Amino acid sequence: MNIPKKPRFDLSQMGEADRHNLSATFYGAVMRFYDDPANRAKFEEWMRQKSRSTNTAGGSRLYGANATN
Repeated sequence: MNIPKKPRFDLSQMGEADRHNLSATFYGAVMRFYDDPANRAKFEEWMRQKSRSTNTAGGSRLYGANATN
C-alpha cells in the first residue's frame, strides 16, 4: 500500500501577503467549522475525554506535574 507523504509547507518561501491570506482563509474555515453546534459538541466531548485521560495518567505531556514550561 502506498501511503502518501504529508504535505510540507515552507512558509519562509512565501511573501508576507501570501502568508496573511493563507492564515486568514484557514482562520475563516476553522471559525465556520466551530459555528456548527454538532462540531462544537464533538470538540467539547473530545476535550472532556482528553482531560479525563490526562488526569488519570499523571498529567498531560505538556503541562503535567513534571513539566518544565
